[in-house]
Amino acid sequence: MEKILCWTFILIAGLCLFVSANEEVIINELFETKLAKEVNVPFQVSLYTNYNDEFLCGGTIVSSNKVLTVAHCLYYGWGGIMPPIILTVKAGRTNLFSATSRNYDVTKVTFHKNFDSSSMDYNLAMIQVSTNFITDDADVREISLAKDSAVSSNCMVAGWNQKTGALDEAMFTMRSCDVTGKVCAGNANASNTSCEFSLGSSLVCDENLIGILSFKPECISNDPWIFENARDAFDMLGIEDNSTSSVSVVQNVKYQGLFNILIVLFSFLLIIMS
Repeated sequence: MEKILCWTFILIAGLCLFVSANEEVIINELFETKLAKEVNVPFQVSLYTNYNDEFLCGGTIVSSNKVLTVAHCLYYGWGGIMPPIILTVKAGRTNLFSATSRNYDVTKVTFHKNFDSSSMDYNLAMIQVSTNFITDDADVREISLAKDSAVSSNCMVAGWNQKTGALDEAMFTMRSCDVTGKVCAGNANASNTSCEFSLGSSLVCDENLIGILSFKPECISNDPWIFENARDAFDMLGIEDNSTSSVSVVQNVKYQGLFNILIVLFSFLLIIMS
């Protein structure tokens, strides 16, 4: 009898630990969902090499099967261009460390016809995926490209935090700068964690894509951030006009695993009591 009670205690303790772990996962998923709803950027994706799952840059969905990013992210450290076959686009998640994502193979990479890898002029690349992005719910959406780069105070930068992996946003305002052909913007609070944004982050003003982050100053700096002008991508993407879509993020939280554990625990207690 003592052995039965001992093993019963061990089993219940183990199940409690497992339930606790599941609850932690659920809490994390709920937090992730809350963050996603707050930042409201289902057009933001992440680019990886598929052979070692290395994060490269952020990217922005601009059509049903195309992503806009910075061209120099698609170069090896030794200077060669990465072939499409080794690239993966991950969509529909709010943290780089999340195991859940929609993965898309890349079939084609097109650099801007005037891209100069030395001067970094027209530092834009279009990535085409093998199948259209699944947009049956609201966690994956494309964004419209702005028709002009008019000064606006209603702007934000959205992208991946390189330290936490979270999908973050920060309020920005358009600024003038001496960099020809680029778009510049400044962070309202240079001391916050927005300096951790990865390259390829999106500059969005009035719900339209204005630019793609290609250079950022050091943290706690008042220097402007430099973005590639999204209008330069019209020709390479074959896009003339996109209607602005209402974007929101919904992530399902699955309780099925916790429910199954409770059933097992309840059944085991019934056996012990009988």
